[in-house]
Amino acid sequence: MTASSRPLRAPPARRPALAAVAALAVLACAVAAVPAAYASGDAIAVTSVDTDDILVFHPRDTYNFTVGESGTGDGQFNDARAVDIHPYGIIVAADDRLHRVQVFYPNGTFAFKIGGDTAGCGTGQFNRPEGVAIASDGMIAVGSGDSTCNTVQVFHPNGTHA
Repeated sequence: MTASSRPLRAPPARRPALAAVAALAVLACAVAAVPAAYASGDAIAVTSVDTDDILVFHPRDTYNFTVGESGTGDGQFNDARAVDIHPYGIIVAADDRLHRVQVFYPNGTFAFKIGGDTAGCGTGQFNRPEGVAIASDGMIAVGSGDSTCNTVQVFHPNGTHA
């Protein structure tokens, strides 16, 4: 994980059952073969398989901004496969080919990443993550739906393993 200069802080909320968050990540893995879309109160995010980025729209379908671009650096994607938006606007996206999850501030600025550029099945590692879910308290669930790991891992809002 690469630390950001400003840590993300989840708003005060009751912590939902981790099993429910994990179930959302598993469900996201089941539909990951198509571009992902997720709506949260003030935004709709859609992954773009053609341009390796995430398009963020106003709920009334007007374009707001783009998160990321094609590449391998921080804030870049090689296969943005899943996306979720926290009610306060934090954006979490899984990159299937770079084996990582990236977290962005509500304005689309890169915050930090979980995982790395190589596949793995250990704590904090992913093998083609295809599902993400972020709970109201900021907990992040990541599902790797491949036949090698077939796991769901849960992380705190700052990216440390739960």
